[in-house]
Amino acid sequence: MTGNDLFDEALLIAGVYTYPKQTPSAEALATCQLGLNNLLAEWNAQGLAIYSVAPKTFSLTSGTADYTIGTGATFNTTRPVKVEAWNHKTSSGQATGGKPVDAATFAAVARDRSAQGARIQALNYDAAYPNGSIHVYPKPLGGTLELWVWDALTQISDFTAALDYPPGYLQAISYNLALALAPKFGLAIHPGTKLMADQTRADLASANVEQHGAPPPAAAPPAAAPPAGANQ
Repeated sequence: MTGNDLFDEALLIAGVYTYPKQTPSAEALATCQLGLNNLLAEWNAQGLAIYSVAPKTFSLTSGTADYTIGTGATFNTTRPVKVEAWNHKTSSGQATGGKPVDAATFAAVARDRSAQGARIQALNYDAAYPNGSIHVYPKPLGGTLELWVWDALTQISDFTAALDYPPGYLQAISYNLALALAPKFGLAIHPGTKLMADQTRADLASANVEQHGAPPPAAAPPAAAPPAGANQ
């Protein structure tokens, strides 16, 4: 199924089409394209469209505690919706790991932002746009940082290309897109369409919660110790 096939299905469900494979006007096509990408963007912001949690590894710079992450950023990759867990491996092979902490917790832990240490003790992810920010404490002495990130569905630019989505996504997208399109074409939303859109969306949310829990860190954190100078 392509993006254009999705439009055909959604317009049929919404009642805009009376039979399949009608040719939409340029205005209708533009409305469908915008509606679909807005839907995917909204689902990504809610964490609904996440369908994999994958590790990505980056090199750390000695003495640097703050990194941008996103396309063209210091960590050059797709900006993650969420960082689920992290692992830090030093150049000597020592490892720490855990889950990111919120900004308030990080600020309480990292009161001395100038402190350096061999092993990272805390990490905070600021999901700013277009690039996020990774903050670590203390300043590491190099090594690698592995981030387990939520991979999101990307917005569509080529609506003629085949879509490769996990099972259940196409039906959920079709019905929820129909739900969004109906009012734009001056049509009332059919209760059955609303019910199906809500149910398929809830099924995706439930599956994502069940399947994408936090992966275990590669190693348990060492006993807590105050950060020391660069000679550690």
